[in-house]
Amino acid sequence: MSLSKDIWTFRKSHVASTQRLEKQLATLRSELASHTRSKELGDLSKSYKTGTKRMENQVAALRKEMAALKGNIAKDAARSRARQEAMLSKILAKVSAKSSKPAKRAKKRSHLRAR
Repeated sequence: MSLSKDIWTFRKSHVASTQRLEKQLATLRSELASHTRSKELGDLSKSYKTGTKRMENQVAALRKEMAALKGNIAKDAARSRARQEAMLSKILAKVSAKSSKPAKRAKKRSHLRAR
């Protein structure tokens, strides 16, 4: 009877030990899962911060580029206006010169006819 009692005691202690180990294993798994989640969140946060910085730099670069383009457009528009005004003044000068030349010829002709 002593042997069966020893077996029963061993079985009881083995079951209790197994239950304790299963509880510890469950605790370790939950801790590991929470640690893994927090590590994943940390990695995600770092990735987000890096992406955000990169986007901010891109936005700043695009703003600078846009400002430069606006300046170039304004300069080109001013140059075009200046060229247009120069061309118009040349055309006006030519038209004025042509209109004054026939008047002089007409005067000379009328002057020649009188002789």
